[in-house]
Amino acid sequence: MSRTVRIAGVNDEPSSSWDLDEGLDVLDELGIKFIELRAAYGEMVDQMDDDTFLRVADRVKERGFTVTTYLGQVGRALPDESLRAQDIEHITRAVQRADYVGASQLRSMGYKTGDEGTDWFAVAVEMYAAMTKIAAAGDKTIILENPPNRTSAVCTLPEILKALQEVDSPHFRSNFDPGNFGAHGEVGIELFEALKDYIVNVHVKDIREPGDTSTYCIAGDGACGYPEIFKRLYEIGYSGCITAEPHLLHSEQFHVSGRENYIEAVNRITELLEEAGFTVTRGPE
Repeated sequence: MSRTVRIAGVNDEPSSSWDLDEGLDVLDELGIKFIELRAAYGEMVDQMDDDTFLRVADRVKERGFTVTTYLGQVGRALPDESLRAQDIEHITRAVQRADYVGASQLRSMGYKTGDEGTDWFAVAVEMYAAMTKIAAAGDKTIILENPPNRTSAVCTLPEILKALQEVDSPHFRSNFDPGNFGAHGEVGIELFEALKDYIVNVHVKDIREPGDTSTYCIAGDGACGYPEIFKRLYEIGYSGCITAEPHLLHSEQFHVSGRENYIEAVNRITELLEEAGFTVTRGPE
């Protein structure tokens, strides 16, 4: 049976300067018209004022791109009282901005840990539950992405799975990024099997040496096991996006791959998906 999967790009990853049109030019060259919107003009989407965001969003629309996910930054910092209020504000605004660009998913990360004596995992889950209610009211889904750094309260497989189970909402689901798990030394198909009922979004980066983020590499060249992961995605009938986020210059610059690296990464991902049985589409029919 043939199954179709969409391949998407992260808009800023091909551009070392996070230039909007430069990144979109590379994606156009690849024929990719699905994007996750993360940053432009040196700013993350959550940092942009309304005028800047509208300028970015209108340019994305003008160039014919479909936004699948709003890659906000909630969940990246320590959830103290002031940050909690900020993240609630950002999720509320993210729902509105996602509406404007037609996206259904809002990204959250794993929150940092602070001083001993506080259950930072419980605080994070409290935040996820509150933000999920806001997302659900706007008919959006928060996707939980585990961060690669080790200072987070929700980053390893047991923590991610427990958070998903405790919030227990169809509007709170998993981003599956094997490379981020690899940053914590976690690799293998067991990661997928544990999370498969929650996965609605997949980011693709690979890692040669688990635990070392300076060794991110082209999918299939590392330890994450992408051929088997893609085969299992095919077998369960996965129909979400597969998003190329290879971070191939991560050791030099935050979440950047550059033009040539990004093109090579996308072409390899496409090959692996097709070998798994998928028909790959890069834009709306």
